[in-house]
Amino acid sequence: PSPRVLVCVPCRSTQVERRAIRESVLGAGARDVKLIEEPMAAAIGAGLPVEEASGNMVVDIGGGTSEIAILSLNGIVYSESLKVGGDKFDEAIQTYVRRKFGVVIGESTAELIKLQVGCATLNCKKEFDSYEFRGRNLAEGIPELVVFKKEDGFGALENQCNAIVRSIRSALELSPPELAADIYNTGIYLAGGGSMLRGLDQRLSLKTDLPVYIAEDPLQAVVRGTGIFADQQNTSHQLTGGGDISSFTDTGLTATITPTRSDSKVFCMVSLGSLSSPGGTSTGFRLVRGSTDIAMPDSTALQSGFTNVYVSEDSSLFSVNFNFLDSPATTSTITYKIYGRCTGGTLYLGGDNDVVNTITLMEVKQ
Repeated sequence: PSPRVLVCVPCRSTQVERRAIRESVLGAGARDVKLIEEPMAAAIGAGLPVEEASGNMVVDIGGGTSEIAILSLNGIVYSESLKVGGDKFDEAIQTYVRRKFGVVIGESTAELIKLQVGCATLNCKKEFDSYEFRGRNLAEGIPELVVFKKEDGFGALENQCNAIVRSIRSALELSPPELAADIYNTGIYLAGGGSMLRGLDQRLSLKTDLPVYIAEDPLQAVVRGTGIFADQQNTSHQLTGGGDISSFTDTGLTATITPTRSDSKVFCMVSLGSLSSPGGTSTGFRLVRGSTDIAMPDSTALQSGFTNVYVSEDSSLFSVNFNFLDSPATTSTITYKIYGRCTGGTLYLGGDNDVVNTITLMEVKQ
């Protein structure tokens, strides 16, 4: 089967850019595409409590951009996307070497210089030696040896580091006072490969007067957060068996659900594009689970763990929650029976991470 795909996007990407990403992934064979903003994925991967009513600040310094965001209650309160990242660091080193030493180097050499002697402050906690490399002399066109010191590593990247500092300070100035107070206590978290630049956390802490932490395994923070977010997403299934079903008494949409714990929770919703009554037949829903049979739209018939039943006035939308009361790993089959002529719709079946489900569509003849 075609995969479901979750894609990280910059927080300031436009709707046109996001639509292009979604259509490209669908064109590559995916059956469903969801987008998540990179700072949110980085925060989840760093283990921040993004779902709580408190402020969290994350700075994701990637290859092309630096994403700065303040998060609370599973949402982004403020975000800024800065076109400064690992690639810009490399370009800055190439420019610095050309101007100071009159030597041209390639991207791979600049990357090695960044890893060996690149730094955001001269007062790094860990000392390191100078780095020797060879490049092409601009004047004579022959290879030349260059000794690149710590001071050079700082000078080459100073402007890029200052740009990140300015954006972080701007985000703090524009954040709500309550969230700013939370950030003062929790600090700033860095993710992405660029956060591993020597002394960057020290410099940011000095310039903001806030504690600054580097996420565990910052290179994988966004990927890890994306995986966690994907696991938490509700599964959905497009009701492809729509059309004119007037020749059938009803259509049963069956979801087979297997919990691994007795306290597993599931949310189910059916949304129909059109529901009409053919030949005087009544329209509506019927939900069946084991011996429990709820006739819809009679939302008062709550039995066996069904809660929060909602039926719209036109019977086109129905939702219900239920908990598993059986022993763990007991399969439970939920059948939605749609009475009337249905011309399409969607079943949403979501649950906690311990619920495994499969969905099939069946039709019951008269």
